[in-house]
Amino acid sequence: MAQCFVLISNIDSEFSAYDLLKEYKQQSVVENRFRFIKNPIYVGPIWLKKKGRLEAMCYVILLALAVYIILQQRIRNTLLQEEKPLTVTGKKKSFSPTGNKILELFRPVKIVYIEEEDGAKRFLLKRYLELNRALEMIGFDLDLFVNPNQTF
Repeated sequence: MAQCFVLISNIDSEFSAYDLLKEYKQQSVVENRFRFIKNPIYVGPIWLKKKGRLEAMCYVILLALAVYIILQQRIRNTLLQEEKPLTVTGKKKSFSPTGNKILELFRPVKIVYIEEEDGAKRFLLKRYLELNRALEMIGFDLDLFVNPNQTF
């Protein structure tokens, strides 16, 4: 009962503070997308003294959220047109994977880096089939890992 909510809105005076809070609480999709921003693992250990740095960090976090949402939506939209679900971590199959489950596909990636006389070469093992499929749904190629200087 004794909680404090900061309400920021671009809606003029259409809603009272109570109505605005009530409307906000009904928007679970928005809340779920901002959940990772509120996670103490991401923002807890950050200490910024200057207001400008805090503002810049907020922009970076919001950009990361935008990329996260775009990644999730591209894969979900592509899966609507496919018959085979995406296999995410835990060998679970899903036609609507969360952004976290998609990002977990990137966790086990190992790149073999070999320095030779004519320069360094990178190789990626061929076992990353679901990652490759997810990257294609997003609009990238698996070569992104082995040719970092290549433009896509």
